[in-house]
Amino acid sequence: MSFFNKNIKILSVLGALAFSVQAGFLNPSTFTLDNGLKVVVIEDHRTPVVDILMAVCVGSADENPGKTGVAHFLEHMMFKGVPGESETGFFDKIAAHGGEANAFTSYDSTVYVETIPKEHLDVALALEAKRFQSIKINEDLVERERKVILEELSMRVDGNHNQLAYQTMMSKLLTQHPYRQSIGGYVHEVKTLSVQDILAFHKTWYAPNNVILVLSGDITPVEAKRVVSQHFSSIKPHAVPKRKRLSEPEATDNITQVRLAFYDKRVKQPSLSYQKVLPCFSDDRLKELAAMIFLPRLLCEYNKGFLWKELVEKQKIATNVSLNIDNRKDLAFVELHIDPSPKVTLNQLEVAVEAAVKNAFDRIHEIATPQVVAQIIHQETISNIYAKDNLTGLAHHYAMQLAAGFSLSRLESFIEVIQTVRSADMIKAMQNIFGSQFTLITHIVPQEKKP
Repeated sequence: MSFFNKNIKILSVLGALAFSVQAGFLNPSTFTLDNGLKVVVIEDHRTPVVDILMAVCVGSADENPGKTGVAHFLEHMMFKGVPGESETGFFDKIAAHGGEANAFTSYDSTVYVETIPKEHLDVALALEAKRFQSIKINEDLVERERKVILEELSMRVDGNHNQLAYQTMMSKLLTQHPYRQSIGGYVHEVKTLSVQDILAFHKTWYAPNNVILVLSGDITPVEAKRVVSQHFSSIKPHAVPKRKRLSEPEATDNITQVRLAFYDKRVKQPSLSYQKVLPCFSDDRLKELAAMIFLPRLLCEYNKGFLWKELVEKQKIATNVSLNIDNRKDLAFVELHIDPSPKVTLNQLEVAVEAAVKNAFDRIHEIATPQVVAQIIHQETISNIYAKDNLTGLAHHYAMQLAAGFSLSRLESFIEVIQTVRSADMIKAMQNIFGSQFTLITHIVPQEKKP
């Protein structure tokens, strides 16, 4: 478990269900139960195994003020409080049938995962339906699990300087939005979460009409309808609150640039990072997102990218340069990260980086030529095709994206959309990122050194 980081006559129910086949990348089949549970079926009959991904459309960014960490705490309790099972019964039963189970909480979704031989799919779905409908927990169980969660937070956040630096940067980058807080919650608030808090979060958000169930592997749509209807049709839906999150102030041309120096004795390699926030790339801006995703290849690809060649090969002032685009439900985050060469200070590196970025921005028409863009499209297309060899990973991606609120058609059409990107789109993407200053500049250095 982690945080990155679930009896109507079957024949009558099946008769009322219609499913559609989506034409696109994975060509999944979809159907929806009368109670609102949405099901996505991705067929892969190479091995007799099925991946079950129960994606609940709620994450840590949906927690109420003062109750941070409750989404992640509930994720843990979903394994310990299954009605009719012992504290370890869920894991024991899945393992006894040759399967594995896990879960993860993110800002925008909570996903429960089982991988199990096809012949035991009923076992896993029966357990998932039980705990989804209700959980049985008490003070003693919660207190014992609280110790586990606090230790996890200590290891993953306080004990991990990279994560600690990231959380510090997010707290400076955002002023209000809950993306600024740790997915696992603030320790002082996790310590106060009660049985009632956890059960209330489950009761509020865990409704069949607030879930996307992704089944990937050796299963057909007809089989999926039968087994999912058998276990989930009797669960009653209920109204789920609209996701209401504090928003960030609208960006203006007069953005205040913040400088942050993060010191930690565990840092071995100093680094320089630039961050900024952009509006989320929604379904109607998919082409813009595709062009944005191309920029890391154009600028930072090993031995090819303009910034790589300029900073690493030509000036030899850096050992690595990377650009990351993280598009979430509400906002998109951009980070340019550079590692200095030995004996190069971060102040020296910063001067060189800003000059190289300006050079790239000024020469973008020379850099993003039709030939170069066509090559990037080819690379991205091949990468997407190879990704189909790991349908488990793709199923995870689909589950998280769907639970975050993005559409299936968006996921299915992306490989087609990237074919339409042209030089003009790349230039626009460059303008979106580098046309205004970065909001945050961060120096990450060892405790005993100064940037």
